[in-house]
Amino acid sequence: MKHILIVFSHSEFANSRINKAMLAAIQDLDGVTIHILEESGPNYKFDLEKEQALMEAHDVIVLQFPMYWYGCPALMKLWIDEVLQYGWAFGSKGNALKGKTLVCASSQGGSAEDFTADGDYEYTVDEFYRPFEITAKFCKMAYGKPFLIYDTSHISDEELEKYAADYRGWLQNL
Repeated sequence: MKHILIVFSHSEFANSRINKAMLAAIQDLDGVTIHILEESGPNYKFDLEKEQALMEAHDVIVLQFPMYWYGCPALMKLWIDEVLQYGWAFGSKGNALKGKTLVCASSQGGSAEDFTADGDYEYTVDEFYRPFEITAKFCKMAYGKPFLIYDTSHISDEELEKYAADYRGWLQNL
């Protein structure tokens, strides 16, 4: 069984239906560690040794977040910038993440149709998430197909339950 690390960030988590349901659906999964960046310490100062050890102890790193301005929340970007250090995550001697998998799980306010060449945003989510893909490659990791939930402001309670169950199943199949 693979060990999965969920690196989670959401600056408005208290008001989130989608991400709360997603996390609640996986709380009891064996081999899954949920790491909430907003709880990482005072003034968002990361303990780099702790963060890196956490990544080293897992096979799959899932970045879970709501899409903000076509990418991840600022705190997650800061975490990526600080934790994935030269000589540890990348570079000629940076092999700590080699062979692991990086994948995104995110919610989008726009519809699936919005994220097409002819849609409002003119690009697919995969195109917006290209920086995550190249980050994985740079760190000698595999990049997996993301888990995406669209049109989040229009999801019924029944659909929300299904998406949460789908997320659980997706993690179990990674």
